[in-house]
Amino acid sequence: MQESMQAGNGYGNLTITRFFALHVFVLPALLIGLTVLHIALFRKHHQTPPWWLDEKELQRRAQPFWPDQMFKDMLAMAFVFAVLVIINFKTHGAPLDAPADPSTAFDARPEWYFRSLFQGLKYFHGFFEVIVALGAPVIAGGVLLSLPFVDRGPSKSPRKRLPYLAVLAMGFGVAAALTAISYSEDRNSEEFQSAKAKAHARSQKARMLAKTYGVPPAGGAAVFTQEPGYLGKKLFKRDCAGCHAGPVNDRKGPEIIAGFNNRQYISDLLRNPAANRFFGPTKLDEMEPVTIKGEDFAALVELVYAQTGADDANSALVLKGQELFDDGDCSDCHSIDWETEEDIGPNLGMRGNPAMLREFILDPDHLRWFGEKNEMPSGKGEYNDAELDELVDYLVGLRTAKK
Repeated sequence: MQESMQAGNGYGNLTITRFFALHVFVLPALLIGLTVLHIALFRKHHQTPPWWLDEKELQRRAQPFWPDQMFKDMLAMAFVFAVLVIINFKTHGAPLDAPADPSTAFDARPEWYFRSLFQGLKYFHGFFEVIVALGAPVIAGGVLLSLPFVDRGPSKSPRKRLPYLAVLAMGFGVAAALTAISYSEDRNSEEFQSAKAKAHARSQKARMLAKTYGVPPAGGAAVFTQEPGYLGKKLFKRDCAGCHAGPVNDRKGPEIIAGFNNRQYISDLLRNPAANRFFGPTKLDEMEPVTIKGEDFAALVELVYAQTGADDANSALVLKGQELFDDGDCSDCHSIDWETEEDIGPNLGMRGNPAMLREFILDPDHLRWFGEKNEMPSGKGEYNDAELDELVDYLVGLRTAKK
């Protein structure tokens, strides 16, 4: 049955199609059937009169169902329908949350009418949780179904059936209390509110991607795979983030996060290259901080920044930086021409440029860069051309990305 309902071994667009058909065709047909049954019972037993009227008064007030009572019923239905339309305009209809993704840790919540059961299950664990989850709805439904058969007294007065009404009041009171506690706990939970905000942002992103690129055949969370740069981000998270994007004290290489290779990043690197953010955790922590200040320092930063290929580099500052580089201490350890190998430090030519990043990923221990001191594994054979291009594009995009 599960495979039949979800149209295969996993959830997808066909699952949504089948559930749509269930809600549009099957359930309305059942509702029509129940409506016919209700009308038949109504015609047989008639409507329930007010309990405070005696038989003579009821006989005096008796009138045909059509048109008076029918008009009242239609008026009530029109009022309820108008309220639903107003609510729909105010709330924009049923909420469209982010696609379900088992890999995320969002703690979902049921609709309000199941909140009492949801909250009640928090007080039971293990075997008893299963018993309550399955037993409570059965017991509640059984009590409601049994009341018409148990409460068969001739009097319609509530005073004559206080024990039965007390059972109903107690049940609804417990349900209302559990529902209120559930909403109160969520409202005061910073963790849940944070997760809720992230889920909302994820849903907004999913709608934007679906509107821009359409929904892929796989449906659901597959919509996120259409985001530009998705594959590069996925590869980085799988192969690089552990050493370059985790907690500062756990990294094994220089920081690679949003802002990688922008001016501020380069400035921080030159000021403190042996920091834990950069080469502190590696064998390459011998570089001394750059001590020059002012416009000269800004020119050196601009020179290194220009190597990335950024089109907003200041050409005048780059020229000044090149002079400072050649005439100062930098050129004692580094070259900036791409060709020179076996310097004390890495060749800074085209540093952060897409072509350089591609070559570096494939051959990080090349003599142009770190040689024998390199600790980064080679990416050769790990990626096809398309994957490597996506990874490089992701790294380049971090320069302008915001944290």
